[in-house]
Amino acid sequence: MNEDVGGGSVAGNLGDISVLRPLMDGSSDLFHDCMKSGQCLLRPLVDSFPDHIYVKDTASRFLVVNLATARLFGAAAPGEIIGKTDFDFFPREAAEQFRAEEQALMESARALVNRESSITDSSGNTRWLLTIKMPLRDDHGRIAGLLGVNRDITDYKRAEEQLLLMGRAVEQSATLVVISNSRGDIEYVNPKFTQVTGYTLEEVKGRNVRIFKSGRTPQEEYARLWESVSAGREWRGDFCNRKKNGDFYWASATISPIKNTEGVITHHVSVQEDITERKQAEQQLQRLNEDLIRKQQELLTAMGQLKAAQMQVVESAKLETIGRLAAGVVHEVKNPLSVLKLGIDYLLRQPSGETADTAQMLRDMQHAVQQASNVVGELLSLGRTQELTMETVNMHDVLESALTLLRVSLAEGHIKVIRELAPGLPALRLDRRKIEQVFINLAMNAAHAMAGGGTLTVRTRVKQFDPAEAGANCGPQSDSQFRPGDTVVVVEMDDTGGGIPEDKLSKVFDPFFTTKPEGKGTGLGLTVCRTIIGVHGGSLHICNRPEGGVRVSVMFKA
Repeated sequence: MNEDVGGGSVAGNLGDISVLRPLMDGSSDLFHDCMKSGQCLLRPLVDSFPDHIYVKDTASRFLVVNLATARLFGAAAPGEIIGKTDFDFFPREAAEQFRAEEQALMESARALVNRESSITDSSGNTRWLLTIKMPLRDDHGRIAGLLGVNRDITDYKRAEEQLLLMGRAVEQSATLVVISNSRGDIEYVNPKFTQVTGYTLEEVKGRNVRIFKSGRTPQEEYARLWESVSAGREWRGDFCNRKKNGDFYWASATISPIKNTEGVITHHVSVQEDITERKQAEQQLQRLNEDLIRKQQELLTAMGQLKAAQMQVVESAKLETIGRLAAGVVHEVKNPLSVLKLGIDYLLRQPSGETADTAQMLRDMQHAVQQASNVVGELLSLGRTQELTMETVNMHDVLESALTLLRVSLAEGHIKVIRELAPGLPALRLDRRKIEQVFINLAMNAAHAMAGGGTLTVRTRVKQFDPAEAGANCGPQSDSQFRPGDTVVVVEMDDTGGGIPEDKLSKVFDPFFTTKPEGKGTGLGLTVCRTIIGVHGGSLHICNRPEGGVRVSVMFKA
C-alpha cells in the first residue's frame, strides 16, 4: 500500500485531478446536496468519467457514486449503492482492509495516492485499480468523509505482464535475438547471443549489424535480405557470421520488420538458431561423400585398368605367338613362294601353245602366290613393330603425308576428304614412318567401306582424357595407359560407309579377321595398326557412328 504520493505506473497516475478540486475544497454537505440535485452541473461531468468516483462518510458508507462505480458493483444506477459499504460488495477480508485503510486516512488527514491493488468485480473477474483516497472536511474544517477515485488499469497490467513475460522469454530463449533500428544499428541482444558470439550488449549497442559479417555469405544474399525487410517482408535463410574471437558460426535466421501504428518500419528483429554443428556435420558428410565418390571412381578406374591389362596380356600373348608364327612362316614359306612366283612369271612370258584355260590357270596361281606373299609381308610388319625410330613430329604433317600418298586412290574412289584440324596441336615423339603407315591403312579401310563414294573426315583436337567418353558401339579398347585428366591428342577419321555389324565389332582387331570380301584383305591390317599405336603408348578405338558409318579414334598422350 502506497501512502502519500506514490510512484508512477504503466497507466500514468491520478495526481492531476484538478477538475475535482471543487469537490475536495467545498463542504461535504454542500457537495452531497449538489450531487443529489438534478440541477447540479457536476453530476453529468462526474458520470461521464470512466474512472470510479465516490464519496464516503466517516463510517465508510457510500454517499455519492458515479455511473462507472455503479457498473463496477453491478448496479443499474448509482442510487442503488448509496448507504452501502464495501462489505456489501467485497469479501469480508478485503472489505475490512479497505475500512481500516480509510479510517487511518481520515484520522491522519493524509491522502493515499496512486496505490495499485486488485479486486474481484461483480462478474467474478479480477480487476486492477489505481486508487486515490483523500479526506473531505465540513464547513467547520472537521473530517466529514473521504473522496475516492479508482482508475481501471486491468488492460495495462495485462499488457505489462505480457511484456514482462515476453521479456523473460527473450532473455531465457535458447535462440539468439537481435533487435536493430531501421538502419541496422543494434539496440538489443539477448544472453544467448552473448553466449554464442562472445559480444555483450554494451559492446554492440549502437553498432551496425555488419560487424558480424564473415565474408563467407554471398553479398547477393545480404542484398536479398535487405530488400525483403526494407519492403516490410519477412526473410528466412542461413548465413555465416563471425564471433568476437574471430571464429565462424552458422545461423538459421528469421528477420522480421517491426512497424509503428502508422505502418512505418522502425525496427527489425532477428531470431537466430545456432546451426554450426549441423553445418559442420553436413560439410563433413559432403567431404566424406566426395571422398567416397572419388575412391569409387578410383576403384572403377583400377578395375578398368586391371581388365584392360588382362586383355593386353592376352593380346600380347597372342601377338607374341603370331610373331613367332610369322618368323617361322617367313623362313619356311618366303623362299618357296619366291620360286613359285618366278616360275609362273616365266611360264606366262613363254610364247608356247598353251590354251586359254592354261593361261587363266597360271594367272590364278600368280594371284594366289601374291596373296600369300602379302600375308607374309603383313606378318613381317607385325614382327618388326617393336623396332621404333622416335622423333619429334607434327601430327598434321604426318596426316598430310598419308593423305597425299592416297590422293589418287581416294579420287578414283570418289572419296571427298574434309579436314577439321585443330590449331596449336602439340608436337609428339613418334616413329613417323610407322604412324604414317597406320593412317594410310585406316584411310584405305575407310575408302573400301565407301565403295560407291563418300566423305572421309579427318579431325584433330586436344582434350582432357575422360574414360566415360569412349561410349557404346565401340570395339575392344585399352586406355589403361591414360589417367583421368591426362592431356591427349586425338585423331579421328569418320567415314560414311555402312558401318560394322555389331556382332563383328568386337573381333575387328583379331588376327586374320576381316569384313572385306575374300581376296581383298589379309585380316592383319588393324592388328598391326593397334600394335604400332600400343607401342607408342597410345590407343585405337573403332566405333559405329549413330548417324552411320565408322569412326576410328587414335589417342596419344601429349
